[in-house]
Amino acid sequence: MVAFPQPDGGDAERIDGSPAVSLHDSAADVDALLRAIFDSSYFMPHPEPVKLSVILGILRLSHKYDIQYLHRRALNHLSARYFAASAEDYRSPAAEARRKDEEAVSLLFVIQAAVEVGAL
Repeated sequence: MVAFPQPDGGDAERIDGSPAVSLHDSAADVDALLRAIFDSSYFMPHPEPVKLSVILGILRLSHKYDIQYLHRRALNHLSARYFAASAEDYRSPAAEARRKDEEAVSLLFVIQAAVEVGAL
């Protein structure tokens, strides 16, 4: 973010006297990314449960802003979530409950995000 171009002159937007930076990312994704960076308990490694929307937001923005440790962690969450190591893992109560919560639309978001970051 330090490499963002700086506005010319004094007509830059300010909030509480400080210069504001406009990002073209969704507020929810930016919120998740910043929480993951500044609160180490927010986005723990697998097997900690994490909402799919948080995983996808962090995946997209960690790829965009080259935050490798968060990018790997998000990919690990997706990999563990969708690619079971065994049939027993796939049939586990936790996996079945998760599949019930994730509709086909969610799976399309996963595929789209994986394509965006070159994971597919």
